Amino acid sequence: MPFPRIAEGPGCDDPPGRRGEMQLKALELFATRGFAEVGIRELAAHLGFSPGSVYHYIESKEALLYELIEHLYETLLENTLARRGCADTPLIRLRTLVLAHIALHGEYGSYFLVAEREQRCLGTTYRKRVECLRVAYENHIEGLMAQIKGVRPDAPLKALSCSVVSMLNLLPEWLSSAKCTAETLAIAFDMAMGAIEAGVEKTPKPMESYE
Repeated sequence: MPFPRIAEGPGCDDPPGRRGEMQLKALELFATRGFAEVGIRELAAHLGFSPGSVYHYIESKEALLYELIEHLYETLLENTLARRGCADTPLIRLRTLVLAHIALHGEYGSYFLVAEREQRCLGTTYRKRVECLRVAYENHIEGLMAQIKGVRPDAPLKALSCSVVSMLNLLPEWLSSAKCTAETLAIAFDMAMGAIEAGVEKTPKPMESYE
C-alpha cells in the first residue's frame, strides 16, 4: 500500500518517499504521546526540522492528523470496492470485509489508534470530512447486514454498524498486548463475527422487508 500523502507547504519539492517517512514518524509520535501533547517544536524536532522550516513540508499539525485518519478510511473503503459485484453471499462478503479490516491492523495498528483517540482534536471542517468517510464505510457494512437479515437498512442496523466499526478499530488495544500473530488475528475475527452475527440476529425486524 502506498504511503498517504503529507500536505505540502508552498514550494515543497521534497520527494514522496521522504514525505512518507516523515508521516510515519509523526504517526508514531501521535500514537505514543497523543496529538494534544505534541507541540509543533517537538513535532519538528522529531521530524528532523527546525520549528520554522517544518511548515515547508506540512500545512499544519492538524492537517497532518487529518491526512493520517483520511488515509485509513480511504483504505478501508477500497476494501469494500474490491468485493463489489462478486457473486458471494452477503454473509461471505461481510466476513471477508471484517477479515480484511482485522488483517489491516498488522500493518496499520497505529493508524487505528490515532483515528479512534485523536479524531476529537480535529476542527469542524476536518472532522466532518472524516465522519463522511467513516459513515460511507459504516453504510456498506449496514447494507450487508440488512441483506443478511432480509430487511431494508434501518436505525437499529445503523447503530449496530457504527458499533461494529468502533469495535474493529479498537482492536489494537488488545492486539498490542497479545501481539499481532495469525493466531490472535483469528481469535479477533471469531470474536468480532460472533458479536456481529448476534447483533444482527437481535435487531428488530421491521414490517417492510426485502422481497
